[in-house]
Amino acid sequence: MQDKSQGNTFSLIVETLNSSGLQQPLDDAHCALLRRGHIFENRRLRLEFLLQFGHGNVLHGLGSADSELRAEANNLLLPVGFSARHGDASSPRVARRAFPASVMLAIGEAIQQSELRHRGQIRFAVESVLDWRRLVRDFPPPERALEVFSRLKVWDTAENNGVLIYLLLADRHVEIVADRGVHARVGAEGWAPICRCMEQSFSAGRFEEGVKQGIQAITDLLVKEYPSTGSTANELPDEPVVLN
Repeated sequence: MQDKSQGNTFSLIVETLNSSGLQQPLDDAHCALLRRGHIFENRRLRLEFLLQFGHGNVLHGLGSADSELRAEANNLLLPVGFSARHGDASSPRVARRAFPASVMLAIGEAIQQSELRHRGQIRFAVESVLDWRRLVRDFPPPERALEVFSRLKVWDTAENNGVLIYLLLADRHVEIVADRGVHARVGAEGWAPICRCMEQSFSAGRFEEGVKQGIQAITDLLVKEYPSTGSTANELPDEPVVLN
């Protein structure tokens, strides 16, 4: 059972979250999940809260609060849904619910078909959440995408034309990281509209469609800049990746 001070802190947190640019306010059901998750510290309830609420602005909202409220909020929220959302060991399960095996297979096939038309290389990686250690350092998604680009060796192509699509599922946030060869030809202004289009699909829950839209748009650019010569080597795996 929560004591009075925790109840007051809970009310302050809900007020802060509701006024911090969330796409929708916390309703009674979300508040109930938050309370129950704290009391029982139950992993299933924490993940349920994530999947029902599903917005990435929460810690941004807390970051805009005063330091005293942020300290109280961290003490209350880290054992609850937000610890699961931002670094729980089971977080890959969240991504696999949005991207089951059948969808991952379809994405891999779309990449394979794309690369028959050009000399570029495409990879797709999805991550449920950012590790909480990165969040407390204000580690932005673009920097995480660069880490993933390096980890998956998307840079390891003969013409420096590898392209990574990185999705941070909790925020429905997309980053495209391109190697220096292809980026010099396309530029940030070429990638940005693709990211925004994918994010619109993801926000509507159309995950497979969103990824395929992105792959098609990138394919069109790569066909223009790196048309197939008829004997293109497959330098990187086509299979999409769920990051741990």
